[in-house]
Amino acid sequence: AKGRTNSVLVGRTNSLAEQIIELEQGEETQLVDGDKLFLNREAMPLLVCLPGINDSEIAKVNVQLAHCVYHWSPLALASYTCNLPLLALLIQQGANVNEQRVWHALPSVEGAAVGFIEGLELLKEKGCDLSKGDSSGLKPVHCAAAGGHLPLLCLLFSWNVPMQAQDNGLNDVAHYAAFQGRHDIIQQLHNWGLPLNRLNLDGFSPADVADVHGAAAGCSACGDLIRRLLQPDP
Repeated sequence: AKGRTNSVLVGRTNSLAEQIIELEQGEETQLVDGDKLFLNREAMPLLVCLPGINDSEIAKVNVQLAHCVYHWSPLALASYTCNLPLLALLIQQGANVNEQRVWHALPSVEGAAVGFIEGLELLKEKGCDLSKGDSSGLKPVHCAAAGGHLPLLCLLFSWNVPMQAQDNGLNDVAHYAAFQGRHDIIQQLHNWGLPLNRLNLDGFSPADVADVHGAAAGCSACGDLIRRLLQPDP
């Protein structure tokens, strides 16, 4: 994919891809290596310009680039990159708001991971099931909590999206918040009367996760907060 120009790319895509290229990047844009494309918010939507890739076609394109396209639906990519015009265009053209590729990237989950409120509002409006999880059971509420996106989590709560949802490892919203040291999320869960002491499949509570497996600074303090909130009122 390196060095492929839009004119060449358009030659092997459909009219939707042409529209997206025109909308997003203009005539002179070139694709970059797959790893950079995956990480670059501006370039990433260009993945949707490739045709639907099946097993026989994967060998024909850059391996990293193919990996991204094969496992991510165009809608999930648009959601992850917070690209509302592209998200709306894809839906207008008939994209499935609940589409899930071979891996587990759901548009709702990827949008929640980056706090894309406008995108989640559009997905909901178009019938997206915001309680649906990916192949690992990861759901929008989990990603919103892990990312520290409290306004989005509150919005999901107002939409009656289940807050006690667990993934396949029985991790709940509190586990995800504790893993990233999200004090404000933990406090809000407590204010909503949600449990902070459920055990996951490995027998760890959210406080345990914060203490032992926390991935961010402040996780230990988050564990202390959970224990204080769990103490009975004097």
